[in-house]
Amino acid sequence: MTAHSSKTVLSLDSEAVLSLKDGINFKKSPDDAKCYIIYKENGELKACKNQCKHQGGLFIKDIEDLDGRTVRCTKHFWKLNVSTMQYVNPPDSFTQDELDVVMTDEGGLQLVEVIVWDPWLADPQDPQELQEGEVTVSTSRHTPHTHGWTDLRPFPVGKTGCNYIMTSW
Repeated sequence: MTAHSSKTVLSLDSEAVLSLKDGINFKKSPDDAKCYIIYKENGELKACKNQCKHQGGLFIKDIEDLDGRTVRCTKHFWKLNVSTMQYVNPPDSFTQDELDVVMTDEGGLQLVEVIVWDPWLADPQDPQELQEGEVTVSTSRHTPHTHGWTDLRPFPVGKTGCNYIMTSW
């Protein structure tokens, strides 16, 4: 098992840190052009990637935000309260991953991303051929469009390239 690692994703000099206003600040890395959000309140700083956890859309300032704490995703209009890193629309959904804010001795700052060890990527295996009947997948789910049931029935692997087919809609 590999230990966690970290990388600095954005560095700001002391002048750039002093120019941060209270509330939401969008900053772009000159190295890779990725954007980050830095939230400042009472001298405290929080930061995250400018990327929605839902499907990766970019955040913009929310014009409906009256307290200066919320950004809105451009893809599906999800809203994030940057002061708490909680998504508020839809409520109780996700928490945004926070970046570590490290102040330098010179008055600058670094945004540091902690990279968590992923067991799925650590020791990838080659795909193995499944034999017919080795795996059976069946489930049902209610579909709101038809107010009926959609049944997923097992189908032999390899004949269609998928593990199941939809038998009713």
